[in-house]
Amino acid sequence: MASKAISKLFNSSDETLNHELLAASKMHHLPPEELFYKWESYTFNNPSDKLLSIGSLRNFKLQLQSEATQNTPAKKTGLNLKKRINQPNQSTPLRVLQSPNTPSSYTPTNDSTPKPTQSSQLTQYSFAARKNPGLVVNTVNGHLNVAPGNSAFDSRVELNSTMPIANFKYRYMFEKLSERSAVLDDRIDYFANRVKELYKGEANFDIGDPSTVNMSQRICIGRICKETDTTKLDDDSVILETSKSLGSGARVPIRFSDNCRVRGVPKGSGGIRLFPGRIIGVLGINRGAGYFGVEEVFTMPPLSPVRSPASKMLGQQHSPERLASAPMSVMVATGPYTLKDDLNFEPFDALMTQVEKRKPDVIVLLGPFIDMEHPLIKKGDIDLLPEDLFKMRIGNRLTRAFEVAKGCTAIIVPSVNDLITPHVAFPQFALPRNNMGLPAKERCKCISNPTSFYINEVLFGVSNIDNVMHMRGQEFFKNLIAADEEQDAQPVALKDNMGGLCRDIIDQQIYYPLFPPPKEYSSNLNLDVSHLELASFPTGLTGKEVAAKVIPDILIVPSVLKHFIKKVDQTICINPFMAAKGRNAGTFAHLSIHPMSKQDLMAQEGNFIQHNLSERCRVDIINI
Repeated sequence: MASKAISKLFNSSDETLNHELLAASKMHHLPPEELFYKWESYTFNNPSDKLLSIGSLRNFKLQLQSEATQNTPAKKTGLNLKKRINQPNQSTPLRVLQSPNTPSSYTPTNDSTPKPTQSSQLTQYSFAARKNPGLVVNTVNGHLNVAPGNSAFDSRVELNSTMPIANFKYRYMFEKLSERSAVLDDRIDYFANRVKELYKGEANFDIGDPSTVNMSQRICIGRICKETDTTKLDDDSVILETSKSLGSGARVPIRFSDNCRVRGVPKGSGGIRLFPGRIIGVLGINRGAGYFGVEEVFTMPPLSPVRSPASKMLGQQHSPERLASAPMSVMVATGPYTLKDDLNFEPFDALMTQVEKRKPDVIVLLGPFIDMEHPLIKKGDIDLLPEDLFKMRIGNRLTRAFEVAKGCTAIIVPSVNDLITPHVAFPQFALPRNNMGLPAKERCKCISNPTSFYINEVLFGVSNIDNVMHMRGQEFFKNLIAADEEQDAQPVALKDNMGGLCRDIIDQQIYYPLFPPPKEYSSNLNLDVSHLELASFPTGLTGKEVAAKVIPDILIVPSVLKHFIKKVDQTICINPFMAAKGRNAGTFAHLSIHPMSKQDLMAQEGNFIQHNLSERCRVDIINI
């Protein structure tokens, strides 16, 4: 088995070379895959030996021997052991450099550093022995079939972005307070204008200022705020902030009456979630007691679902050159992609094996790829530049997978925790792709964070920020009486917290609705408020001549919380979880998007039709 694995990995049919490689594998106790990774690293640093031959193999074996010698525990205390990148458990105590005449202060510990072979074998075995790889742990629309692989040599789908990527290439260290204020005000005014359109024609309707004393009821629109950064929202600490045009930017405490009602929530909600940054409407009176008394709360007017021309969908879904009436296959995975004990990226390698097996039409890969929070990287225990590590472990492996899955296209979304990006603010520009070992641009798209894009007619929305984790820690659920119950909305379980948080993101029509970000996450997030419009939901076709903001068909909300799939009206919200968490492998999502009936599309030709994706998309969460 080992000889076959070596022959396949090194793409060698020379028995002499394979025999020498097998001998090196046994001598240094390296599995074939790890030996191949070391060969890739060696040839990267020694381009003249890139071609496998007796001479290059001899030099490679000399380097392996040199590494083994350096990593052998020393009998004396004066040697500084150098760690290997793929053997992080060999922790050698650091000591201060001293002159030859200075007595050494280094004292060896009793539990000596384990031999490299032991560490390597332990790491390899722990991942290889993971429980239930490939097991489906969650499914939605399980009555639909799993999409078969794309065995074609070319892509069967069309990819389109909703916004030019150049818009995200801004100077993020030159933010002005006036610009921040203007963007925040614009969001409140945008919702106020939508409310005015909704109630246009009603007698005595007007949007007022909650800070002025008046004995008559009025509707006010504003943003939820806290008293201080350290306090949590509760009944007595909710503040409504208005825009300059609606209330001179005043912040007014609000108090909910005993019979306060809520409008615009689905049946079964029992109230509304409030969190800093949420924009709501309130109906009430300011009687001069230092607060605005609220008698009714309402959510913002919902967006329309995206629609597409039936004729275009007919060609994309049923044309022989495209999907030919077959389901579309999409995989989604989120970093980190390596275990906390090493930088071998074994979970990513296993994920690429799934790509080779399933042959999806598209794989969406979310960062972090080289995670700045990885324990070894934080300690500086890394022998390669981050870009070189990405090329060796991510780019090259993805390229090899695409040699098998020839019709697959990758979409790469960065993370604010990525070490290989120069853009550290959110919204975030795409990852650089030069010298990263990635497939050609036609087959690998590096895009922004957050992002909205079409795969055929399906609109995806992706925010590579842990929205649900941030919101869950800041939310305050206010129990209120339902003023109405949306008949079109699906009933929600009272304890469906994740579904409720996804609904709140959709209600706010932005990929990061919190403001300000939680203090404990603000240093990593680096929210650029003056460019927050880039994080708004996209503009799309709704069947009208003028394009408008629309709701994505698929909303990807990656989180460290347990994986989930939630239907929120016509949107499917997915948390694929991480590919690796700590010392354990994680999960990924697989979408099987079935076509609409060919007869129905032909009957609707010339019309714009709704996608109804929640009825024709199967989603599986699968163990890596």
